[in-house]
Amino acid sequence: MKNRKTAASVTAALSAGLLLSMLGGVAQAQALSSSVGGVARASASYNSSSNVLSVSDLVVDGYGANSHWFASTGSQGIFKNETGGGTTTTLSIAQGVGAGTFKFNVCSKDGITELGCSAYSTVTL
Repeated sequence: MKNRKTAASVTAALSAGLLLSMLGGVAQAQALSSSVGGVARASASYNSSSNVLSVSDLVVDGYGANSHWFASTGSQGIFKNETGGGTTTTLSIAQGVGAGTFKFNVCSKDGITELGCSAYSTVTL
């Protein structure tokens, strides 16, 4: 891990964006996070047809990515991508059609410190 200033001392603005889309009739939501200098560093998406949460570390820079998720069935967790820049990790989360909602976000992180998180996106199952 690279030596970095703490999140409180980072002078660049932290910002977050949210993009919702329909792709080929498959409901999918995607959350984006950018941090430190406005560079998009992490993304997450949830495909409600396959019940797969994907978390991507977009830049080879020593940062990582987390996604906090909550299902209306009561399941919840933090899914981490710690495999390195330019990679995507996936997690299958058992849900059923009509099972309610799935809520998630994405955060850029330096070690265990989250530097910037997106707003939550909610998918209706």
